[in-house]
Amino acid sequence: MGVISLARIDDARTTERLVEVMEKDKTGIVRVYAWEALHARLDRLTSRQRDAWARNALALMKKKALAGDLRIGLVGVIGEGGPTTANKKRIKQIFDETNSMNHGDIRTLWALGDLLARWKSEDLIRYVINRMKNLDDAYRAELVLRRITEEMPLAAEAGPLPQKSRGKKNNYDPKLTTFDRIAQWGNGKSLSIDFHRSHYFGLTGTATPSSENTPEKVIFRNVLKSLLEEDYRDRVDAFIRILLEYVEKPIPEKRTPFPPGRRWPKRPWKYKDPQDNR
Repeated sequence: MGVISLARIDDARTTERLVEVMEKDKTGIVRVYAWEALHARLDRLTSRQRDAWARNALALMKKKALAGDLRIGLVGVIGEGGPTTANKKRIKQIFDETNSMNHGDIRTLWALGDLLARWKSEDLIRYVINRMKNLDDAYRAELVLRRITEEMPLAAEAGPLPQKSRGKKNNYDPKLTTFDRIAQWGNGKSLSIDFHRSHYFGLTGTATPSSENTPEKVIFRNVLKSLLEEDYRDRVDAFIRILLEYVEKPIPEKRTPFPPGRRWPKRPWKYKDPQDNR
């Protein structure tokens, strides 16, 4: 919370203090909070502070401390370095560690596509195109390549269709008001959360980008606000967003192949075209 409070003060002295925390603090997550706070004020950093921010981005990547949307700033750092051999390797690593079914990875994949569009690196674009041969990689590759050109074929012409959510929604079901009663007994409150739409896939077969209303953020936000003093409650959203991205671990994308087409039984007779009987 201390780093988030510092980040709310737009002053050269607090900026320098954030740089110091980012470089010297012994706790990884505290360094990430400071790094992301500096990301929000990049246009006001000195050349020395910006170099320190970029250098620490690569150091945090090496320690696998950046996940979710935190990698958008990392992709920006790599982009500024140009298409060197080391940076191309980093881009491939980020691509391998994303998952098009994970809503926390979508904006990172878009950022990769925007970077390839700027670099126009033939070997990297060819690398992503070749990954479309693998079902587990095809959807991610499509998300990247469609940022370069809209003429990409869809990895899925039709994906899972939307289903109606059966969870608790605005207390429309009298049988579910028990949750409200339980909450009242504990001096709390029940929350209306749509678990389905937070991971909605749509017709493209990929997740929607993460939002502030995902179930884990809504629940975590309300619990923390109930525990904190009122003066600190306005810092909860930033605290939760970075914390949940920091603890996220890469999940390899695994796709289920389409089942083979139905085989019709052989006819016991030989088919004869009626037109032959003229």
